[in-house]
Amino acid sequence: MSSLLEMLGGQLAGGGSAAIARQLGVDQKQAETAIGAALPTLLEALQRRAEQPETAAGLNKALENDHDGSLLDNLAGYLERGEGGARAVAGDRILGHLLGERQDRVANGIAGIAGLNATQSMKLMAMLAPMLMGALGRRKREQNLGQGQLSDILRQENDAFRQGDSAQASIFGRLLDQDGDGDFDAKDMMKLGASMIGRMFKRQ
Repeated sequence: MSSLLEMLGGQLAGGGSAAIARQLGVDQKQAETAIGAALPTLLEALQRRAEQPETAAGLNKALENDHDGSLLDNLAGYLERGEGGARAVAGDRILGHLLGERQDRVANGIAGIAGLNATQSMKLMAMLAPMLMGALGRRKREQNLGQGQLSDILRQENDAFRQGDSAQASIFGRLLDQDGDGDFDAKDMMKLGASMIGRMFKRQ
């Protein structure tokens, strides 16, 4: 079974990432670089939320009630509609739950990887967050996962995607580190974005 990120990357390849690029007003390469950094970062944020007893129950309830994966059945329509309507509200709300006060920090880090501005980066994450929740909700239903199993599944997803690369784990951790100083090595971040594109969009 493919990882959640590889599955989403497959759905976004080509037309999906082009639609996101249009919504952001950037070229497709920039959009894919940003996607390659944003989705793994959001996945790690999901794992952290699932590992905390005080937030795990809320995550499980949200997956059961609001994220059955049906969004992925018409992904093209969702992406072409962009940030309008209830989907945008849902995306912003998910980001608030996942990142809290770290939203600006993460947005700036991803913007630095792909050459976006912070507003574009935040808009991208708000588009991607419901997709990731939908993919996880679908996996939860397919495998009949309970609340206690979510953190294990998400940890396995993160480990499998990184294939034990501690450098990647360190950079994602710094993006999500609320107490960090916000300084990133630009070259390392650009390499990370390129690496994530290759993994998600199956490029060499």
